[in-house]
Amino acid sequence: MSDDATVIIICPSGLTSAMLATRMNKRAKERGLEVVTDSMPLRRGQGALENYDVVLLSPGCASFEREFKEIAPEVAVSPLSRMVYGRMEADKALDQALALMPLATRNRAENVDESIAERATATASGAPKKLIVCCAGGMSSSLLSQKVKDEITARNLNIEVGWTSVHKLEFEPVEADCILVGPQVSPIAARLKEVYGDTTPVALMSMRDYGTMDAPAIVNQALLLMAEHDLSR
Repeated sequence: MSDDATVIIICPSGLTSAMLATRMNKRAKERGLEVVTDSMPLRRGQGALENYDVVLLSPGCASFEREFKEIAPEVAVSPLSRMVYGRMEADKALDQALALMPLATRNRAENVDESIAERATATASGAPKKLIVCCAGGMSSSLLSQKVKDEITARNLNIEVGWTSVHKLEFEPVEADCILVGPQVSPIAARLKEVYGDTTPVALMSMRDYGTMDAPAIVNQALLLMAEHDLSR
């Protein structure tokens, strides 16, 4: 594989996904993005997931999302909306793929940070998005939250930051736009995903980012999660 970020679109026959992939490759080149998009029919795509960074499913294959995530848990999988797919909106499909990419891969695709940040923090009312960071007892997340606040202020992002213990979040649900969980409580993170369902994205921070309190990386993770969540609605 090349150093380009790689995307695959899967549809039942592979025909309409090929059309969208062609448009996405054209727009990626025009936008200066190092992103290559392929297409495959469903029966072949299931065996090729691990060769890609992002898998986009046509509406006709959306029901396979959970199965694909189980087959290749390290690969980002998401269905395209009927509107985006039906209209062959290459730019919106590209933006969705970029929002799904792992941070290291996304950093190879130039000129995307500003657009992702704008999409992730946009609200109809202009009110700030809310990010919650949590850990086992709330102590380390309180220190981390201050560093994250400083990073958000430096980047002039419309985001509020809060912190708490993971147990409180589980039994006293809050309204938030993104919840990031310390890696030491990963089993509880899985339960939080069940509690918050499709309303709020919940994800683990990496051991490296959490241990070094890498605020820029953590803010980037939150932006990507919020952008992905907004695109999926």
